[in-house]
Amino acid sequence: MKLHFISGLPRSGSTMLAAILRQNPALHAEMTSPVHALLQAMRAAVSARGENAHAIAPEQKKRLLMGVFAGFYGVTHRVVFDTNRAWCATLPLALALFPEARVACCVRDVPWIMDSFEQALGAASDGAVRDLGLRSRDDGLSAGERAGGQ
Repeated sequence: MKLHFISGLPRSGSTMLAAILRQNPALHAEMTSPVHALLQAMRAAVSARGENAHAIAPEQKKRLLMGVFAGFYGVTHRVVFDTNRAWCATLPLALALFPEARVACCVRDVPWIMDSFEQALGAASDGAVRDLGLRSRDDGLSAGERAGGQ
């Protein structure tokens, strides 16, 4: 299995990138995966602070950590793109396990990210207001008043 990682800032295109990659049947990509959290749990269990750390050799630790990926993805996928924002924070571990892996780190200008959040939250709250039968602040305004602020 060839493994690559997709990471990056929120609302920067990682979901869209995974969707585009998924269109190719030879590739496997999810919107986001639990593999990073599973890897971190396994890492904590085999760390030097773990109860059984003395009984686990470094090569065994590596096999256990790699087993998280093999167990989750199985052998059915030849090329996997694992998507999680946290991969950038644990990049040394990821690349130690998979030295041939590449990381696609999606970025976007911070003001554009904030604008995207505001638009998404605004659309969600407008729908919630309508669902409750309440009026939003723009409901009583004509199109001209909304545009002109009068």
